[in-house]
Amino acid sequence: MKYIIFFSLLIIGLIGCKKHQPVPHEEVLLDLSTSLLRPNHEEFGQNVDSLFFFVNEIHNQNTNSFTILKAQEYFTKSIFSWNKINFFETENIANTYLHFRIQKWPVDSTFIQSTTQSATLIDSALIVNQSSRRKGLSAIEHLLFRSYSIDTLQSSNQSREYLYQTTRILKQHKNQLQNMWNATEYSNFETNRGSGVYTASNFF
Repeated sequence: MKYIIFFSLLIIGLIGCKKHQPVPHEEVLLDLSTSLLRPNHEEFGQNVDSLFFFVNEIHNQNTNSFTILKAQEYFTKSIFSWNKINFFETENIANTYLHFRIQKWPVDSTFIQSTTQSATLIDSALIVNQSSRRKGLSAIEHLLFRSYSIDTLQSSNQSREYLYQTTRILKQHKNQLQNMWNATEYSNFETNRGSGVYTASNFF
């Protein structure tokens, strides 16, 4: 479905061209980038930043229901904007590893529960070394929605720490993805405009 929509956008752009004029494939792709793909990445980044703000409040034991509900709200916005990015499948070989670290389902709920119910030291090193199903959006969803979130986050230092470290690393991965997008995908496209070689594969 995503490919049908993508190529439909290309066809619509080309239909508007006058006969016998060069087909401006690069203009269509640049417009797609500036009007849709880049804003999706920026929206995702803003939502993750807001999510981290409220998770940090929870980490600092500001665990009233309002704070947790706001964290849930911005998680929902984050996953919605992330799905918009993935709808157009903008990952490539260079950034696929970041996509997996940001999102990988199903979540390993058994590991998360056993870790948060033990005396294990939960820090960034622990989370970084875990598989993608134990961190990222899937782990955050489990901690915010599926584990009796309000009661658990209010009473469990381990759950708050796991949520904080996972969200902090998600924010780092988000920054890396945005930097990669700005440095390689968009800027390289603009630099190479006019070369005459633009396809979905080399743009994404």
